[in-house]
This record gives sequence, C-alpha cells and structure tokens, in this order.
Amino acid sequence: PMFEEKYNVELDIMYAGTGRALEYGKRGDVDIITIHSKAHEEQFVAEGYGVQRVPFAYNYFLIV
Repeated sequence: PMFEEKYNVELDIMYAGTGRALEYGKRGDVDIITIHSKAHEEQFVAEGYGVQRVPFAYNYFLIV
C-alpha cells in the first residue's frame, strides 16, 4: 500500500512457480517477473521476451 499511495498506481501481485511466471511473461500478461532460475531468466531475455535481467538478491546454500 505505501508504494501504491506514493506513486499513485495499483499493483496486482500474482504468485506462481517459475514455469507459469515465464508463461505469463511470454504472453504479456505481466510487466515484471521475479524467478529464482538464472538460466531461465537469461533464456527468456535472449528469446526476446524480456528487455533486461536485473539481479536484486542472491543466497548461498550450505550443507552442514
């Protein structure tokens, strides 16, 4: 709500797995997708569906 009030926009947030999110993007149903598969993101952009890939978070997996 703070973002929507500040910028006078309405956000419709959708949750989906990587495959479905990519399909939404390919069909033009969404403006932004956030997924956790770098390879799929790069392919999505390379195929012309995306304009720019911008990493904004990462994590490390540890096996103890």
